[in-house]
Amino acid sequence: MVLLLLGCFDYHIVPWDRGGDDASTLEGEERPPLQGQDDEEQAPDQDGGSSPEDTPDEDDEDDEGTDAEDGQDNNAPPGSSEENPRKPTRGDVVINELMVNPDAVHDKFGEYIELANTTPAWITLKGVTVTDDNLDSITLGELRIPPKGLVVLCASDDTWDNGGVECDWDYDYDSLGYGFAMSNDEDEVILTKPNGTELDRVVWRDAEWAAVGASMGVDPDSMSPSANDELDDWCDQWGFLPGGDDGSPGEENDWCW
Repeated sequence: MVLLLLGCFDYHIVPWDRGGDDASTLEGEERPPLQGQDDEEQAPDQDGGSSPEDTPDEDDEDDEGTDAEDGQDNNAPPGSSEENPRKPTRGDVVINELMVNPDAVHDKFGEYIELANTTPAWITLKGVTVTDDNLDSITLGELRIPPKGLVVLCASDDTWDNGGVECDWDYDYDSLGYGFAMSNDEDEVILTKPNGTELDRVVWRDAEWAAVGASMGVDPDSMSPSANDELDDWCDQWGFLPGGDDGSPGEENDWCW
């Protein structure tokens, strides 16, 4: 019976068109943005960095008036501190004491030269030469003299060998052009700046001038480049050195009577 009823109808199958104008789907550009999304606000910085508010200020540290590298005051005048010494001019540094003829130790260990700063400023001796009128010559390095202070240059800085002298600088003992040495009979000690300006000199031509076993020091009243030229204003120093000789290295000279 069922088969008879199906045969009475003219049955047609119509295909379904999914791509027509009435398609139920929306193209991608027509889709509304998701709720709460803002493309500009959500986009990160192109370089991946943080916003300007998060960037630390590299210039926060206030170093006005100082050297950012070492903290020194750029406005301080030369000579105001050990870290900021000034170069000497004539009259600033004088030859103050000479151990010419030690007796308790050999000359090559015991000779020394003491220099005095006559100013209230720190002085640098870098590049200053100590010479005689012949071959002897030494050049000083980073050596600084405190205000109204003294420095001692030694042929040897070993206190066991040099008679117990505390030294600030040591040099090669040599009289053939490779260092410095002082003759007991006659010689010169000359201080010269790197530009050739002479700071001071002491000259002796008498073999009897330099005491045996004692240093020669200028009278404190004659501590200047001109006054210390007078050998009569020099005298042997009385201070006892541990090695057995006499001298006053690093200390004020004895008065000459």
